[in-house]
Amino acid sequence: MDYMHENHRHEFDYERMHIMRENIVPVKELLDILDPKKGDIIIDAGSGDGYYALKMAERSSNSKIIAMEISKKGNELLKKQIDAKNMGNILIEEVDLCKVEKFPQFNKVFFSTVFHDFNCQDMLLRKLVVSAMEGAKFIFFEFLKDSQFGPPATIKLSEKELQTICERNGLRKISEKIFTDHYVQIYTINKK
Repeated sequence: MDYMHENHRHEFDYERMHIMRENIVPVKELLDILDPKKGDIIIDAGSGDGYYALKMAERSSNSKIIAMEISKKGNELLKKQIDAKNMGNILIEEVDLCKVEKFPQFNKVFFSTVFHDFNCQDMLLRKLVVSAMEGAKFIFFEFLKDSQFGPPATIKLSEKELQTICERNGLRKISEKIFTDHYVQIYTINKK
């Protein structure tokens, strides 16, 4: 059996997600925010079928994208796309992010509508902070609580809830943008 979402126990429907992204996600604006550049090492945490990993890799062929995903099916879909497009700057790691002992060094980590699913949010952030390069950005794209899309509101993280989790794990918010059904928050390590 493929990965089931931690909080809402369903198998992930990649086809449905693809259609939803095309219809409700401001992909261009999100990619502008992610802003992959030459020399970036970006962890796409919970990368699913690798949609954003591919978009980032296409935008900056001189960056390195590490797609970390537990789903065998998602990783297979990404691998097919990498092979079809002959892309050499995406590395796939089939892992349970809650069980990773040490993350590779990175200067950006991106969570696309998945952070709410992890039951190890605090531990995950603490481990990522340890592997973050100087000035690293932590980028979260989540559903707004009142959006008709995504998981039930009880599972979604409000902007304030996400900020509380990040701040108690040594991160400081540097920006936020609200979209129709989603929000993006960007953090960096809070220097003491």
